[in-house]
Amino acid sequence: LRWDTVAGCEKYSVYRYSNGMYGWISTIIDENSSAQLDMVDDNVKVDFDTTPPTKRNPFDGANKYPSTGRIHEQRMAMAATYEDPEAIEISKSSNYQNFTMSNPLQDDDAISIRAAGLKVNTIYDFVSLAELLVITSGGIWKVSSSIDVNYLTPKSAKAKQQTYYQCQNISPLIIGNVALFIESNRVRTLGYTLENDGYDGNNVSVFASHLFMGRQVVEWDYVSETSQ
Repeated sequence: LRWDTVAGCEKYSVYRYSNGMYGWISTIIDENSSAQLDMVDDNVKVDFDTTPPTKRNPFDGANKYPSTGRIHEQRMAMAATYEDPEAIEISKSSNYQNFTMSNPLQDDDAISIRAAGLKVNTIYDFVSLAELLVITSGGIWKVSSSIDVNYLTPKSAKAKQQTYYQCQNISPLIIGNVALFIESNRVRTLGYTLENDGYDGNNVSVFASHLFMGRQVVEWDYVSETSQ
């Protein structure tokens, strides 16, 4: 086999069509920026567990642009398009602009999931702690693995609602291993609790509720210390 190289591409996967589907046979690395590459297929055994990725772009229209994003576990999580405010699209591992999937699914493929609950949960933001937390208009969700692995895969990812606090569309603050978010006119913490085996929080503005009377938080920030 011989083919012309593509500018900027250093790795080429080669598949053979057999028994009605394509399977992987080799990966060729272009170490010398060659104009052409070649390989000899001397009846290499076909790996049907690794098939060509399917081209996929979930953000290919004017009403499909995401309004929020966050890096989590070397993936880019993006969500809240005008067309689908509950959809969550997570890129391939270590490839933030690639949302392709294979058949059968591979562990590093893109992930597509939804924060679908009792009502429409418009996604506002993400928080990357030990797990990926999703801030929505109808509460806090957790995107985690449903099997005994400690990382997200397209075959294991699940979304589960943690709280039903009505969050405001203001980016949470992360302080240490706890996040702060705005619920109505209250400031709440968000962290893992062992007794609930999930994420919950306390109202930390209960003694300062007068600061929020007749006012609405539109932006905030955090400084760990001040310099003299």
